[in-house]
Amino acid sequence: LYTDPGDCPPLPADLATAIDKFDGSAVAGWLGDDFARSFISLAHNEVALGAAHSADPDDVNDWERARYIEQS
Repeated sequence: LYTDPGDCPPLPADLATAIDKFDGSAVAGWLGDDFARSFISLAHNEVALGAAHSADPDDVNDWERARYIEQS
């Protein structure tokens, strides 16, 4: 169990918060402005699609299973 992170900040618990943390971060700078802007745009689109297909963001629904689970 992860109970003692020391002086490390916790990871974001949702994609919208992760986008905010990434935007303007050192990592975004290292990856370059073009990549960072594209990645942020794509991530915002995923947040919007997820919200449009799920009434409860804490529930995994059929749309998410179809979109994200690899099927062979």
